[in-house]
Amino acid sequence: MSLWMIISPALLNYYVVKITKSNTLAVGHTGSLSYLFAAWIGMIVDKLSRKTIKLIEDINFPKELSFLRNTNIALAIIMFVLYLVIYFTAWDLKGYDVLVAKNIISSGDDVFIQGMLQAFTFAAGVEVLLIGVHMFIAKLCLLSKEFRIKLFQMLNQR
Repeated sequence: MSLWMIISPALLNYYVVKITKSNTLAVGHTGSLSYLFAAWIGMIVDKLSRKTIKLIEDINFPKELSFLRNTNIALAIIMFVLYLVIYFTAWDLKGYDVLVAKNIISSGDDVFIQGMLQAFTFAAGVEVLLIGVHMFIAKLCLLSKEFRIKLFQMLNQR
């Protein structure tokens, strides 16, 4: 892991400098490989586009794709595709009976429906987690505000 934290800033440095126009930032993160992949996709889109795109807001996406702005829906779709790839690969390599024997799916369940259920369950779990984190941070901010008020009142009384 520590080796990856050393290698990943070197892999991303070209793109970070291109975006920030500065060499003062290094990105060393476990998600660096996906950032690199996103940079490659960005370069391909830039080469294929007819005009120069400076901001993502300049891209005119079809109105039919506006539902993908909701990260929970986008996450569910991505996980659905991943689960289908995994389930159908396992089904092709090992067969349906092995999937049932290993309790990956129940007997009589459809692999496609099971992948959809798992994807939406995952997305719902992430949403619950994010709501919990948001509530926790909101409570911390409120507590911090109350603490500062009490502290300033106490200091002003002296």
